[in-house]
Amino acid sequence: MQHLTINRLLSECQHGFMEGRSCTTQLMECLEIWTSILDNGGSVDAIYLDYAKAFDKVPHERLLRKLYGYGVRGVVLDWIRSFLSERRQKVVINGESSPWADVLSGVPQGSVLGPLLFVCYINDLPEVVHTTVRMFADDTKIFTDVSIPENQRELQDDINRLLAWADKWQLTFNADKCKVMHIGSNNPGHDYEMSSEVSNVVLEETMVEKDLGVNIDNQLKYSQHTEIKVNKANKLLGMIRRSYTYIDPESMTILYKSLIRPHLEYAHAVTYPRYEKDANLIEGVQRRATKMIPQLKDLSYTERLTALKLPSMYYRRGRGDMIECYKYLHGKYNVQPLLPCSDIRTTRGNSLKLAKVRSTVLLTAGR
Repeated sequence: MQHLTINRLLSECQHGFMEGRSCTTQLMECLEIWTSILDNGGSVDAIYLDYAKAFDKVPHERLLRKLYGYGVRGVVLDWIRSFLSERRQKVVINGESSPWADVLSGVPQGSVLGPLLFVCYINDLPEVVHTTVRMFADDTKIFTDVSIPENQRELQDDINRLLAWADKWQLTFNADKCKVMHIGSNNPGHDYEMSSEVSNVVLEETMVEKDLGVNIDNQLKYSQHTEIKVNKANKLLGMIRRSYTYIDPESMTILYKSLIRPHLEYAHAVTYPRYEKDANLIEGVQRRATKMIPQLKDLSYTERLTALKLPSMYYRRGRGDMIECYKYLHGKYNVQPLLPCSDIRTTRGNSLKLAKVRSTVLLTAGR
C-alpha cells in the first residue's frame, strides 16, 4: 500500500479502502459535481453499475500481471501468488459436508489484503471512460451533463467501453441490476442499454437509489432516506424494549450510542435534513429512547438529555459539520478541497475564511 501511495499508482476516482477517503468523501464529490451542473441549468444522467460476484471472479494470473505492472515484484509478488494459489473450500450443512473444491479465481474475502488486491485489479477502469466515474471498491457509477445530445451518446459509448473492458478482464456486469437515474427537472430521460452477444437490456430507470448506504432520489432530497433510517432506528428501539425488563440510564446510553445513533448520523454531511419535519423525525428517535428509562420518563426532554449527558441531534449535526469542514480545510482528507476560501484579505481574522457561494439549486430546494 505504501508503494502504491508514494508512487500515486491508484486512481483518483477510487475511494474504497484508501487512507483519507471514505463513502462520505465519494458522495460529497459526486454531489458537488451534480449540483454545479444543475445550478448551470443542465441535467445529469447517472449510471449505477453492478458487478456479478465481483470479488469472486478476479482471475489470479491476470491480477498478478497487473501487480507486476504496478511494480510489485520479487519476494512480495511471490508471497501474494502463494497467498492466492492452492486454496480450497467446502460447504457444511447440518454436519454433512461437500467434497473439497479448488478455488480458481477471486480474492479471499474477510482478509486484510483481499480488498486492496481487488482495488488494484479494477484500478485501470477509469482510463476507458470518457465521462466522469467514481468508485468505492466494486460500487461504480458514471455520469455526465446530458443537456446536449452528444453527451448522451458519449455516456452510452462509455457503457459499451466498460462492457468491452469487463469482457477483457473476465468480470461481468449484472445488467438487470444496473440502473440509470435522471437528475434535473429538464432531464430528457434518455434510455441506455447494455448489449451483448446473447442479450440487449435497457437499463431500468430508478427514482431512488441506495448509493453507499445513502438513499438518493432524483431531486437530490433526503426525506425518504431520513424516513428509512428513522424506521430502522425505531425497530431497534422496539427490540431493546422487548429484550430488557429493566433499563438503567447507563445501559440505555450505551445501547443507544452503539446501536441507534450510528444509523441516524451516517454520512450526516451528505444527508443533513433540509426540512424541519425531517429534523424532528430524527430528534424524535432520541426523544423516545430517553423516555424508555423508567426513572427519567417524567422529566422533560431537555432534562433527560442533561441527566444522561447527551447532546441533541441538532447539536450533533452542527458539530459534525464543523469537524468535516476542519478536515477539508486542513487536508485531513486525501481528496480535492470542496470548500472555497474567500479571496478577501484583511488585517484581521485568518486565512481560512470561507467564500459564500450562491447556489440556485440549494435556494430552490429550501436548504
